[in-house]
This record gives sequence, structure tokens and C-alpha cells, in this order.
Amino acid sequence: MSLNGIQDLTSQVEDAAKLKGLRVNAEKTKMMLLGTLPHGNITVSVSTVETVNEFCYLGSIIQDDSSCDKDIRARLGKANGVFGRLTNIWRDNGLSLHKKIRLYEALVLSTLLYGTEMWSMSVTNTKKLEAAHHRWQRKILKD
Repeated sequence: MSLNGIQDLTSQVEDAAKLKGLRVNAEKTKMMLLGTLPHGNITVSVSTVETVNEFCYLGSIIQDDSSCDKDIRARLGKANGVFGRLTNIWRDNGLSLHKKIRLYEALVLSTLLYGTEMWSMSVTNTKKLEAAHHRWQRKILKD
């Protein structure tokens, strides 16, 4: 698709929104170009749409170079936050190991692994994820 084609499509979306009483907010609209498209400007109303190299969509960071490094770091941070908030559970001697593992899988691992089907894994990123997983498992077993 050409830049003119993208502008035409954007204008059609804007026109369809107007028919329903809606408007496209140019300040919140971002554009990321992939591949061999020539760089140029797309306008919404009279404002130019900002071109970005990355954006966050449904909690995942999407980059124009297809790298998933930032998304993996962000997911590790979110999962580490969840793990830290459960410290009292990991230390609770009255809770069985089986229940702790179930909570770990349901809360921590699900946070970490959300959107991973889009990741192209490198050896470095695989090691980071394994290291975090092992660190969390050791902490559950120690406390």
C-alpha cells in the first residue's frame, strides 16, 4: 500500500466516524511504518499523525524492528511486581507448596507470559526468562 492509499483509508475511517457522531483524535493517533513504505505525513482533520518507532498495544510493546527485548523487560518487571506483592503468601508456612505453585502459575507466570506468542526468542532473552523463573521458584521453596 502506498502513502496515498494509507491517507485515503484514514480519510474514509474519519468520514465513517463522522456519520456516527464520532471523531478521530489526531493527538492520540500514532503511525508506525514497516517495510519499504516511503516516509511521509498522514493527516487526520488538519493535524499530522505522529510517526513512532514503537507503541504499546494491549500491554505489549511493539517495535518497528520486530525486536521483543523491551516487551520482555516490561513483562519481567510486571511479573516481578506481582511476585513481590505475594511475599506474605510465599512466607506462609500454613499454605501447602502445591497451593503456592498454583498461585505462582496463575498469577505470576500468566502475567509474564501474556502475549509471548508474538516474541521471536533469542538465547539471551530465553536465559533472562529462565533466570527469573528459577529465582522465583527458589524464593518460593526457601520461604
